[in-house]
Formats: sequence, structure tokens, C-alpha cells
Amino acid sequence: MSSLCVADIMSTDLYAVSPDLPLSELEWELSRRRISGAPVIEDGKLVGMISRADIVRRLGFSHAMSQMALDYYRQLEGVDEGQVQQDYERLSDQTLGSQLRTLHVRDAMTSRPVTIAPEAPPRAAAQLMLERGVHRIVVVVDSQPVGLVSSFDLVRLLAEAPA
Repeated sequence: MSSLCVADIMSTDLYAVSPDLPLSELEWELSRRRISGAPVIEDGKLVGMISRADIVRRLGFSHAMSQMALDYYRQLEGVDEGQVQQDYERLSDQTLGSQLRTLHVRDAMTSRPVTIAPEAPPRAAAQLMLERGVHRIVVVVDSQPVGLVSSFDLVRLLAEAPA
């Protein structure tokens, strides 16, 4: 395992997205491809990384605001708790759906993505993931993305290593 490098374990079939892609389309593609994130490319350059965690963080603010409104209405006397909950769920569904349609990748992406060279050892990728709290790192050559190494790739490497 010590002679392996990131290039040996990375995925080279990159699905990259534009920063102008609506989040609703991104979510569809992530689901369809069974992945949870993608590099963001603009004018041939890596400008960010987008993941489902980024989307949840971005939408979480709106959810928190809706929750505050719900808490306020719960304090009013004579309010039917069941109706308040139904209204909240309907509003929350509409708000999230609307945001997914109106927000774009650029609104939720992590700019300055973590990168690594293909010749780096897998251990360096694992250390970067731990230090930066990420699950995927873009592999670059001359600032151009050539692959992606994920925490899943590292787990596979360990699982398939001879005992």
C-alpha cells in the first residue's frame, strides 16, 4: 500500500458543474449519478466544490427562520397546534422547493476547494480530509482537475488491502 499514489485510487470520470446550475438540477444529477458532490468549473478553472452538505447548510438558514416563526405562533393563545404544524410543513416544503429552483451552485458551493496532486500518497489525502473536514478532494495537474479522491476511495483501499 505504501507505493500507491492518489492517481491509483482516484475517480477520473468527473462530473463537474457550472456555478450557474440551479440547485434543483444539481440535486437531480447527484441523485441520478448516486454521488454526493462535484467540482465546480467556470471557464475551464476549478472555482469550488459543491456537496449535499453545502446545500443543507445554505437551506438551513431558511429552515431556522421558519422555525422561529412557528415558535412565535405557538405562543399566541387560541392557536390550533395541529393547524400551525400543517401550515409550517406546507410553508417549509414550498420554501425549500422554491430555494432549490432559484438558488444556484454558486450560492452554496465551497470556494477554495481542497486539492491534491496525483502523485501524493493516499495517506496525505486522508490527512487533508481530516484536517479540512471534507469527504472529497479534487486531484489537479497544473491547476486543472483530473480526478477526484473521496473518503469512499480511501475506505475501499483499506478494505481491499492484503491482511
